Amino acid sequence: MEVAQRDFWWGFEDKRGTYVTSWKNLRVYKDCGGQGFKDLKILNKALLVRAAWRICTNTDTHWGKAIQAKYFSCTSLLHAIVRTNFSWAWNGIQKQIEFIKQNSHWRLGKGDKIKVWLDVCVLGLDNPPVPREDITDRESYIRVQDLMLQDRQNWNSDLI
Repeated sequence: MEVAQRDFWWGFEDKRGTYVTSWKNLRVYKDCGGQGFKDLKILNKALLVRAAWRICTNTDTHWGKAIQAKYFSCTSLLHAIVRTNFSWAWNGIQKQIEFIKQNSHWRLGKGDKIKVWLDVCVLGLDNPPVPREDITDRESYIRVQDLMLQDRQNWNSDLI
C-alpha cells in the first residue's frame, strides 16, 4: 500500500524517474518539516484496536449487542474463541484482542466481569492464577465477585 502511496505522490506510473526525497522523510510530521504521511500498517492496527475496545466497553448498546449475538454469543469478546471463518474485518478485530489483554488492566468494580481462572486481574502476574489442587469446587468461584462478602466491600478471607 505504501508503494501505491509513494508512486501517486511522485506521479510515477511506469516506475521510472528520480525520487526527490526518501519516504522516511515524507512520513515525518508536518510540524517537524515533513509531509505527514501516515504509516498505514500502524494506522490500521490502531483503528482495529479502537474497534475492539469499543466492542468490549459498549456491551449495552444496540450495535454492541448485535455484534455479540453474531460473533461471540455465549461469552465476552475477551474470552471468545478465535475463529477464521468470519469476515476479514472481524478477523482483523479478533487479532487485536491479545494486544488489548497485554496493554490494559482490570478495574475491579463489582467483580462481576472478571473471571478468576481466565483473566490476569492481579498486577505483576503474566498468567491467570492457577487454583490449588486441594480445591474441589473450582466452578463455584468463577467470577471475582464470588470471592467477596455480601457487602461487596471486603474479601472473603476463608476463600482467598
